[in-house]
Amino acid sequence: MTRGAVRRWVSGDISGYPIVQAFDIKKISGNNNSDRYRLCISDGEIYQQAMLATQLNYLIVQNQLVDGAIIQLTEFIANVVAGRQIIIILNLTIKERGPLQRIGNPVSVETITPQQHQTHQMQQNTGIRQNQMQNAPYQQRPHSGGTGQFPNSLYRKIMQRFH
Repeated sequence: MTRGAVRRWVSGDISGYPIVQAFDIKKISGNNNSDRYRLCISDGEIYQQAMLATQLNYLIVQNQLVDGAIIQLTEFIANVVAGRQIIIILNLTIKERGPLQRIGNPVSVETITPQQHQTHQMQQNTGIRQNQMQNAPYQQRPHSGGTGQFPNSLYRKIMQRFH
């Protein structure tokens, strides 16, 4: 699973294709007789609420996505609904079908204080990650529309403005 994925989402970073565990899947009746599914997704440390896009309902109906499944989010967005951030899953790959036991002892993202979040971010900002980024030919941005890629040199120029 992708450790720290939920913390990155809270920071606004929804890049990459994180691997998480799905659990607590519930059916929510929607408007126009269309059902929606709410679930929790966990990186093993923290969990967050998510909604499954309606075009993926078949995964639930056909019992392909069940509690405890390990999934890779291949397309998703973060929205704020009623003052809370929620991940909308537009596409996913099932890595390991459930039912599986919950991995780790994840806590709700809502219990993380801003100070805890900031401390974790400072620990994650190491030179190793920056060096890896500089050696990569392109920086993936799959959730920004278009091709999802732009030259890493442009990415470095933009990021230097913030450091």
